[in-house]
Order: sequence, then C-alpha cells, then structure tokens
Amino acid sequence: MAARWGNEAAFAEIFETLYPKVYSFLWRRTARPEDVEEIAAETFVSVFKGLKIFEPAYEGAFSAWVFRIARHRLIDRIRKDSGSREQLVDPVDLHEAEADQADEVIDPAELPSGSDLADAVAALPEAQRSCILLRFVADMSIDQVADVMERTPNAIKQLQFRALSNLRQDPSLRQLRGES
Repeated sequence: MAARWGNEAAFAEIFETLYPKVYSFLWRRTARPEDVEEIAAETFVSVFKGLKIFEPAYEGAFSAWVFRIARHRLIDRIRKDSGSREQLVDPVDLHEAEADQADEVIDPAELPSGSDLADAVAALPEAQRSCILLRFVADMSIDQVADVMERTPNAIKQLQFRALSNLRQDPSLRQLRGES
C-alpha cells in the first residue's frame, strides 16, 4: 500500500473511494448533520496517521478499519457534545446462540426504498441502524461489519435479522409495499 509510505496520490485515491461511503454512513447516524464533514475529516486524519501501523487481517479489512475509525470518531463527538459516557449500542446483550434464527434469509430488495425507508432506518435502535447502513449503504460483508462494530459475525447476523424484521413491520412502510 503506497499510501502507507506517504504517497499522496495513493492516499488521495483512498480518500476519493471511501469518503463518500464514510460521509453517507456518518450523515445517517448523527443527529447534527452539520458535524458530518468535520467528523469525516477527523476520520481521514486518523486513517492517515495510522496507515504505517495498519496490518490487514483479510481482504476488505482496510475499509472495515476506516469505518471503525469513523464510528469511534462519531461516538467521541456524541459523548463530547452530551457530556456523558453513554454508549451508542443496544442495551440487549447479543449472544451467539441467538444468531441461529439470523440464518433465515431476508432479502433487503423486498423492502421499499425512499424517504419513508430512510426515516424507518433512522428510527431503528443504534446498533441495528449501524448494521443496516454498513451492510447495505457501505456494501460491507458480515465479517467486515463485525470488525467495524467489534462484535462477532453471528451477532451481526442477529442485528441484521432484527433490523430487517423491524423494517418489515414498520407501519409507515406498509403503504410503500402496497399493503393497506
């Protein structure tokens, strides 16, 4: 990775490739959209500073690492703004045994698109929202999302299952699906 050794063109390519996805991820997760550019910039400053020590564990690990940094910068900002140490994760402790039902395939293409869907995703619990955004907006694999969210792949499957189930049951989306 040429960017690791200070190659500006290589880092520019990383920035141009990942910035729109990181920006979109942050924009959908923050209550203050005016902070998105600043948090995204902080993310890429951290990426640049950490490039020399980054060691990829698998293919796709780099983008997962960038999104983990973005998630941590967002959490830092929320904690700073709220003045508290509250966590942005679901209070439900996800056990790997719960993930058995997550193997059921829910096709996200069955879900409607549009602003009602964006509102419904925004209303999901934080962990479910993050999972959906990383999986379907940032187009990450289960393993990459698990890496970003610092959870097991089975826990991510469970989060995705719950989130998609919640979206299916959302009354505001029934009209978009053609239901009365």
